[in-house]
Amino acid sequence: MKRIGVAGLGKMGILHASLINHMPSAELVGVVDKDKSLRRSLRGTGIKVPFYQSLENMLQAEDPDGIIACVPSSANSTIAKACAERGVSILVEKPLANSLKEAEEMIHMVDGKDLKHGVGFMLAYVPTFLKAKEILDEDIIGQIKGIEASVYLSAVFSKQKGWFYSKESSGGGAIVSLGSHLLFLLTWFFGPVKQVEARLVYDSGNEVEDGGRVNIELREHIEATMDVSWSSPGYETMRTEMVIHGSQGTLSITNEQIELWLDGNEHKRIHISQIPDDASFYLGGDGYYSEDEDFVSCIGTDKQPRVTWREGLQVQRTLHAIYRSAETGVIQQIGL
Repeated sequence: MKRIGVAGLGKMGILHASLINHMPSAELVGVVDKDKSLRRSLRGTGIKVPFYQSLENMLQAEDPDGIIACVPSSANSTIAKACAERGVSILVEKPLANSLKEAEEMIHMVDGKDLKHGVGFMLAYVPTFLKAKEILDEDIIGQIKGIEASVYLSAVFSKQKGWFYSKESSGGGAIVSLGSHLLFLLTWFFGPVKQVEARLVYDSGNEVEDGGRVNIELREHIEATMDVSWSSPGYETMRTEMVIHGSQGTLSITNEQIELWLDGNEHKRIHISQIPDDASFYLGGDGYYSEDEDFVSCIGTDKQPRVTWREGLQVQRTLHAIYRSAETGVIQQIGL
């Protein structure tokens, strides 16, 4: 049984702590947060484990095999350094860091070390996106001609408080929070992004953006568009969609279903309930349990999680280029 700790007890920290607490192959050995009032909130969920206000104290006292970090992205590199020095595996919530420089430094921290590292792009574990990757890998729709990707949420319509809306702490707004999931999918499906041109929207009065539109060039001159907004009415939960046009058909993917149109007017719809899923427990939405289970199962083996820091670095490079393009009004090339 793997000994796992959770750092950060916001919404995502409590979610991951709950998932680990229900996992047969793992033991939740401790949690960390600077706000000691959260100890009572955690116990109210039925989780009774040691509470620490210092990561160093938890690492020393509990000697965990792995840490799941659910903190502002500006703190990821500090946690990564502490874990890497002790040989403790670490899964960080996305994005990998709040700057490209810090993301590159984190990669150097784990180079040559026998520890597992993952990033919380949970769509890699959602059955519809897994099935879509199989279809794309089999070239069923032929040569890719173009991609339309979008993600919408009804969440921010006025000025907000907290680290989530601070550029220094979060690294960005809707593009980081929502758009990074699409950027991960694009690189997972098609390889690294080559260049971007971005226009961002600031309507709610916050320091970070409420969304934007990004034109993206992938390998072999594949063109993609990405529309992102956390201020769109009518979306109580995150709505992710990708439509991929190929020379022999079109593939449409959401969290709930896949639709496939092939030349000759053949049409197939696959609902998520029709796709095998190994997750034995659901909390917080599809993908989260499988993501944590993958991380835990890799500790002590020669395998890495499905989404490692190297994939996280590719997304970080694209995020950096998007903000540079929006600031300068110039297309940004991305070095690989």
